[in-house]
Amino acid sequence: MPPTFIGSICILLLIILFLFVVKHKLDYNMAMKIFVPLVIKRLASLIQEENFFMVGGMVRDALLNKTSEDMDICSPLLPKEIEERLKKNNIIVKLQSEKMGTVKIFFEDKVFEHTTFRTDQYSSSGSHEPVQTNFVNDIEIDAERRDFTINALYASCQTGEVFDFFGGLNDLVNKRIVAVGEKNKTFLDDPLRILRLARFSACLKFSIDKNTFESAKNCAYRLQKISSTRIWQEISKTLCFGKEAIFKFFEIIKDLGATKEIWGVEPNLKNFWKRKEKCEKKPCEEQLIIPLFLLSIAKEKRVSSRKIFEAVPNKNAKKMIEAILNYYNSNDVFNFFDDCDNLQEETIELLKIDCPFKGEFAQTRWKKALEKGCWVSKNKLAIGGNDISSNFPYIQKEKYAILMLNLRRSVFEGRIKNTTNDLFEEIKRVYSD
Repeated sequence: MPPTFIGSICILLLIILFLFVVKHKLDYNMAMKIFVPLVIKRLASLIQEENFFMVGGMVRDALLNKTSEDMDICSPLLPKEIEERLKKNNIIVKLQSEKMGTVKIFFEDKVFEHTTFRTDQYSSSGSHEPVQTNFVNDIEIDAERRDFTINALYASCQTGEVFDFFGGLNDLVNKRIVAVGEKNKTFLDDPLRILRLARFSACLKFSIDKNTFESAKNCAYRLQKISSTRIWQEISKTLCFGKEAIFKFFEIIKDLGATKEIWGVEPNLKNFWKRKEKCEKKPCEEQLIIPLFLLSIAKEKRVSSRKIFEAVPNKNAKKMIEAILNYYNSNDVFNFFDDCDNLQEETIELLKIDCPFKGEFAQTRWKKALEKGCWVSKNKLAIGGNDISSNFPYIQKEKYAILMLNLRRSVFEGRIKNTTNDLFEEIKRVYSD
């Protein structure tokens, strides 16, 4: 048998195998099912609607074997229809937005958010909310308004069968985030999706599709129109995913040009990455990372951090400061300032924002930190290593660092003054004990 004939047979067999695999994969996707919790099946049986679906994060997380905080369901039913079908069973239904077709359903121990199938139209102003909505009966039309393919997945509340209109299942397998719809439209319609893109990428550890990344970057200027409240809400959602995700989130939004549009500066995050290294070496409260990021921007912009924090609602700035106060107990106030690298002045500006102090002892320490000249950085101590070696030759050089640190702490806590004589007297006292 000629070799060419054998080769042709092999190629033909490979093609047949390839087609079989593709067909099998397509059939698998079409028949994909997820587990439907019994509480959702019971709710579906009460509503009695064939086109009743779980959507978005519920489906995505189920396919990723993750626990989902989302409880989003949808159908062609209007809010009034949902209420009518459930009120006879004494189930509480609260209207969230008639325009958006959204209600909250309080069923058993869960709170579900139901939204009617709809289309969205956005204004050119960059507002997060659509200016016009139209309710529809077609699930595929509803899917067109979703942000990313992995969030445009639906699953039947009765059977768990998954419906995928934009290749979201394939993108989940490839750990990739792809925007739904035409180039730039996803982010022009709602610029907040740029931050959502960064959040999903950082928290899920997914790559970003090249065209989607470029589209988001092209539309970053639209973030100037988004309210500070919305921006803060999106940033704060990264907190529960740990330090690595938070750092990655900020890295992505910087690469997208979002930091410049939100805070008016392209930050040099050298100090921020130093903080990352410190966080990796020792425990650190995740909520501490966000104010330190903003303080890094303040340092780069050379303006008061109070100005930077105008990008964050004041009540949330207080929450961040409170997180700092909770993490660093009253004895570690000094360490907080010392850990902030060269951001002490900005940190003090941040702490001037009105906030509840924790306990009388802590209150005294923090208020002292706000007094002019209270903080003494390494290069502002009245004496240095040469002064110690000249006047205290018996002290080993290996002990200079800890000695200087203790002197700075003593000045910070008000036990001694930052003068040469007082510091020398303190050294004598320490080494005479």
